[in-house]
Amino acid sequence: MPDSQIGRIHGHLHKITRKLFVITMLLAGLLIFLTLIGLLILANQAQLLTQQKDTLNQIMELRQELEPARMNPITQIPDAQPVSLGTFTVTHYCSCAICCGKSDGITATGTMATEGRTVAVDPEVIPLGSEILIDGQAYIAEDVGGAVKGRKVDIYVSSHQEAIQRGKIEREVQINKEKAPTEAATSVLGARENISPSE
Repeated sequence: MPDSQIGRIHGHLHKITRKLFVITMLLAGLLIFLTLIGLLILANQAQLLTQQKDTLNQIMELRQELEPARMNPITQIPDAQPVSLGTFTVTHYCSCAICCGKSDGITATGTMATEGRTVAVDPEVIPLGSEILIDGQAYIAEDVGGAVKGRKVDIYVSSHQEAIQRGKIEREVQINKEKAPTEAATSVLGARENISPSE
């Protein structure tokens, strides 16, 4: 083979070798660049995860601080004890015409008289809408009556016979200051004519 042809072959091989070297270097550089980008992304993700973890820890700590107040709010407020109003004369009435002069069962505050809840009071002594306690039983001052004046309380019962049987008694009356009278209850349109069966 002539020397000139061998020289040309060596020249081509040299050019191909240089091109391969350049391509290899470019690929190596690209690989390094991509690796750096990946490392930066991972670092940012790790930083975000750390921040999220710290935020969650702060939220959990705040929830733990607030949990006792949410689960048991009553413990944050001093217990209000009922206040004694002294001894009252306690009578009983029903919704018949003999006791009330009418028989619709509607109280002075517009509610339906209910046994175990409704009592008639003198609004100047016990505000309408107040919750009172007699012998541990809670009642709502929902009604008034012509015979219920001063230190008297008339307890609603379901029948006239029961009202007569229970008669008149003397009992201590307490008022629950936590159950403040509502505006509707304190606005009385008029007193019903109530003649207590025990009077």
